[in-house]
Amino acid sequence: MDNLDLSRIRAPFETDRLFVRPDWIDYNGHMNVAYYIKAFDEALDELYVVMGVDEREEHGSTVYNTLLYFGPDGRLLGKHRKLMPTHAERLVWGMGDGSDLEVHQTAVGRIGGLICWENYMPLARFAVYAQGVDIWVAPTLATHEFWVASMRHIAREGVCHVIGVAPAARFSDVPDSVPERDRLWRGVEPHGEWMLDGYSVIVDPSGTVLAGPLVREEGILYATLDLDAARARKRLFDPVGHYNRPDVFRLIVDDRPKPHLVSLARSEPVTAVPDPPSEA
Repeated sequence: MDNLDLSRIRAPFETDRLFVRPDWIDYNGHMNVAYYIKAFDEALDELYVVMGVDEREEHGSTVYNTLLYFGPDGRLLGKHRKLMPTHAERLVWGMGDGSDLEVHQTAVGRIGGLICWENYMPLARFAVYAQGVDIWVAPTLATHEFWVASMRHIAREGVCHVIGVAPAARFSDVPDSVPERDRLWRGVEPHGEWMLDGYSVIVDPSGTVLAGPLVREEGILYATLDLDAARARKRLFDPVGHYNRPDVFRLIVDDRPKPHLVSLARSEPVTAVPDPPSEA
């Protein structure tokens, strides 16, 4: 994390309130995340940060695709683990238990979302819509134009602003220390050196693209989100209100935490005991 250029972070955030990163960094012991948050805190005191990470519990070996939500004070507002690993991810990544399928109230609106192909799960989308989401965050590795169409659909269906974030990366960005590095990419046209094409985009509740898509280039997308206009649009269509039929359709979500071990003697979940602090 030592190569984080703080000068590039400070400048754009003089008036911004929400920043979403597409990166998937190691969330182990909070160290790397804390470094990012410190940088953002120096950038702007009122900035909210949403970022995707590869999460591994301190005493575990399973990896989770996880969304982290941070407040302006650097406090972790909440996290969401991806419910279903996609395709080859199932070899290593675990499944979230659904207990963190939440929307978070902030000074800039109610923020929530889903990760990558979770956004193709209709019931998961409805569970988030039903919590009154204003700003939908969707980090992904689905770096293609079809993803933009999905983001526009979710914006119209959920009547919310959507921020679809996807990494743009060249083969030259892969460190030389990665095993079998030269076998990862063959530079197939038309992509050339781009391993991940990006397609980050910001969409308003009508499905209109406000910024992006950002394709095969590095950059930051900006947009002003009119939440009042978005809420007013629900007079036309509200998927969990007047345009819903709860007498016909009903969604039941088991959002109880599901620990791996519950002690009957103590009647509470059992977690791994943290290592004692090392002596200086």
